[in-house]
Amino acid sequence: MFAKAVVLVLALGGCGCTLLSMRQARLQAASELVRIQLNIRQQDEHLWKLRTRIAAAVTPDHVRSMAANIGPLRPLCPAMPGLTPEPRQFVDIAPAPLRSPTPVPAQSQIQFESQAQAQAKPKTPPGPAPTAKPRPEPKDQRTQTQRARLATLEPQR
Repeated sequence: MFAKAVVLVLALGGCGCTLLSMRQARLQAASELVRIQLNIRQQDEHLWKLRTRIAAAVTPDHVRSMAANIGPLRPLCPAMPGLTPEPRQFVDIAPAPLRSPTPVPAQSQIQFESQAQAQAKPKTPPGPAPTAKPRPEPKDQRTQTQRARLATLEPQR
Protein backbone atom coordinates (compact mmCIF):
# COMPACT_ATOMS: atom_id res chain seq x y z
CA MET A 1 0.00 0.00 0.00
CA PHE A 2 2.88 2.31 0.82
CA ALA A 3 4.43 1.69 -2.63
CA LYS A 4 1.16 2.63 -4.35
CA ALA A 5 1.02 5.89 -2.41
CA VAL A 6 4.65 6.70 -3.33
CA VAL A 7 3.97 5.97 -7.01
CA LEU A 8 0.81 8.10 -6.86
CA VAL A 9 2.68 11.03 -5.26
CA LEU A 10 5.52 10.73 -7.79
CA ALA A 11 3.04 10.59 -10.70
CA LEU A 12 1.17 13.64 -9.43
CA GLY A 13 4.49 15.44 -8.90
CA GLY A 14 5.55 14.57 -12.46
CA CYS A 15 2.22 15.82 -13.86
CA GLY A 16 2.60 19.02 -11.85
CA CYS A 17 6.15 19.58 -13.12
CA THR A 18 5.01 18.94 -16.68
CA LEU A 19 2.15 21.44 -16.33
CA LEU A 20 4.51 24.04 -14.83
CA SER A 21 7.05 23.57 -17.63
CA MET A 22 4.30 23.90 -20.27
CA ARG A 23 3.05 27.08 -18.57
CA GLN A 24 6.57 28.49 -18.48
CA ALA A 25 7.09 27.71 -22.19
CA ARG A 26 3.79 29.42 -23.03
CA LEU A 27 4.76 32.52 -21.03
CA GLN A 28 8.18 32.62 -22.72
CA ALA A 29 6.58 32.36 -26.15
CA ALA A 30 4.14 35.17 -25.34
CA SER A 31 6.96 37.32 -23.99
CA GLU A 32 9.05 36.73 -27.10
CA LEU A 33 6.08 37.54 -29.33
CA VAL A 34 5.55 40.88 -27.56
CA ARG A 35 9.27 41.67 -27.76
CA ILE A 36 9.32 40.94 -31.49
CA GLN A 37 6.18 43.06 -32.07
CA LEU A 38 7.78 45.97 -30.22
CA ASN A 39 10.94 45.55 -32.31
CA ILE A 40 8.86 45.56 -35.52
CA ARG A 41 7.05 48.70 -34.38
CA GLN A 42 10.38 50.44 -33.68
CA GLN A 43 11.71 49.40 -37.09
CA ASP A 44 8.52 50.69 -38.77
CA GLU A 45 8.83 54.04 -36.98
CA HIS A 46 12.47 54.29 -38.07
CA LEU A 47 11.49 53.39 -41.64
CA TRP A 48 8.80 56.09 -41.74
CA LYS A 49 11.24 58.67 -40.38
CA LEU A 50 13.69 57.74 -43.15
CA ARG A 51 10.93 57.92 -45.77
CA THR A 52 9.92 61.39 -44.63
CA ARG A 53 13.54 62.56 -44.74
CA ILE A 54 13.91 61.15 -48.26
CA ALA A 55 10.63 62.72 -49.38
CA ALA A 56 11.72 66.09 -47.99
CA ALA A 57 15.11 65.88 -49.70
CA VAL A 58 13.92 64.71 -53.13
CA THR A 59 11.99 67.41 -54.96
CA PRO A 60 11.07 67.42 -58.66
CA ASP A 61 13.71 70.10 -59.33
CA HIS A 62 16.34 68.00 -57.55
CA VAL A 63 15.40 64.90 -59.62
CA ARG A 64 15.60 66.92 -62.85
CA SER A 65 19.04 68.26 -61.94
CA MET A 66 20.29 64.76 -61.05
CA ALA A 67 18.97 63.41 -64.38
CA ALA A 68 20.64 66.29 -66.23
CA ASN A 69 23.96 65.57 -64.49
CA ILE A 70 23.87 61.93 -65.58
CA GLY A 71 23.81 62.87 -69.21
CA PRO A 72 21.61 61.68 -72.04
CA LEU A 73 19.28 58.91 -70.95
CA ARG A 74 18.49 55.90 -73.11
CA PRO A 75 15.94 53.10 -72.69
CA LEU A 76 16.93 49.88 -70.95
CA CYS A 77 15.31 47.66 -73.59
CA PRO A 78 15.96 48.22 -77.27
CA ALA A 79 12.92 49.26 -79.28
CA MET A 80 11.49 47.12 -82.04
CA PRO A 81 13.33 47.65 -85.33
CA GLY A 82 11.65 50.24 -87.48
CA LEU A 83 9.71 51.77 -84.59
CA THR A 84 10.93 54.86 -82.83
CA PRO A 85 8.94 56.51 -80.11
CA GLU A 86 7.62 59.92 -80.86
CA PRO A 87 9.01 62.65 -78.63
CA ARG A 88 6.72 63.71 -75.84
CA GLN A 89 6.64 67.13 -74.42
CA PHE A 90 7.74 67.51 -70.81
CA VAL A 91 4.83 68.04 -68.46
CA ASP A 92 5.43 69.35 -64.96
CA ILE A 93 3.28 67.26 -62.65
CA ALA A 94 4.30 69.00 -59.44
CA PRO A 95 1.37 70.87 -57.95
CA ALA A 96 1.57 74.63 -57.79
CA PRO A 97 1.85 76.01 -54.26
CA LEU A 98 -1.42 77.24 -52.81
CA ARG A 99 -1.62 80.97 -52.30
CA SER A 100 -4.77 81.00 -50.21
CA PRO A 101 -7.27 78.34 -49.22
CA THR A 102 -9.99 77.97 -51.81
CA PRO A 103 -13.57 77.33 -50.69
CA VAL A 104 -15.17 74.05 -51.62
CA PRO A 105 -18.17 74.45 -53.95
CA ALA A 106 -21.49 73.39 -52.47
CA GLN A 107 -22.11 70.83 -55.23
CA SER A 108 -19.08 68.76 -54.26
CA GLN A 109 -19.93 68.38 -50.60
CA ILE A 110 -20.97 64.91 -49.51
CA GLN A 111 -24.62 64.52 -48.56
CA PHE A 112 -25.36 62.09 -45.71
CA GLU A 113 -28.78 60.62 -45.35
CA SER A 114 -30.48 60.16 -42.02
CA GLN A 115 -31.30 56.75 -40.63
CA ALA A 116 -35.02 57.34 -41.29
CA GLN A 117 -34.29 58.14 -44.95
CA ALA A 118 -32.18 55.00 -45.28
CA GLN A 119 -34.97 52.84 -43.83
CA ALA A 120 -37.59 54.46 -46.06
CA LYS A 121 -35.74 53.44 -49.23
CA PRO A 122 -37.13 50.32 -50.90
CA LYS A 123 -34.84 47.37 -50.50
CA THR A 124 -33.88 45.29 -53.50
CA PRO A 125 -35.43 41.82 -53.40
CA PRO A 126 -33.02 38.93 -53.01
CA GLY A 127 -32.41 37.04 -56.16
CA PRO A 128 -29.84 36.42 -58.83
CA ALA A 129 -27.29 39.14 -59.31
CA PRO A 130 -27.75 41.28 -62.41
CA THR A 131 -25.61 40.22 -65.31
CA ALA A 132 -22.56 42.32 -66.04
CA LYS A 133 -22.58 44.44 -69.16
CA PRO A 134 -19.85 43.63 -71.66
CA ARG A 135 -16.98 46.08 -71.57
CA PRO A 136 -16.42 48.20 -74.65
CA GLU A 137 -13.31 47.47 -76.65
CA PRO A 138 -10.39 49.77 -75.79
CA LYS A 139 -9.65 52.42 -78.37
CA ASP A 140 -6.41 52.29 -80.29
CA GLN A 141 -4.05 54.79 -78.64
CA ARG A 142 -1.40 54.67 -81.36
CA THR A 143 -0.63 57.67 -83.46
CA GLN A 144 -1.06 57.69 -87.21
CA THR A 145 2.71 57.33 -87.84
CA GLN A 146 2.98 54.37 -85.45
CA ARG A 147 0.12 52.61 -87.21
CA ALA A 148 1.79 53.23 -90.59
CA ARG A 149 5.10 51.82 -89.35
CA LEU A 150 3.36 48.75 -87.91
CA ALA A 151 1.56 48.23 -91.21
CA THR A 152 4.89 48.25 -93.06
CA LEU A 153 6.41 45.71 -90.62
CA GLU A 154 3.53 43.18 -90.66
CA PRO A 155 4.12 41.83 -94.19
CA GLN A 156 7.77 41.12 -93.35
CA ARG A 157 6.84 38.77 -90.49
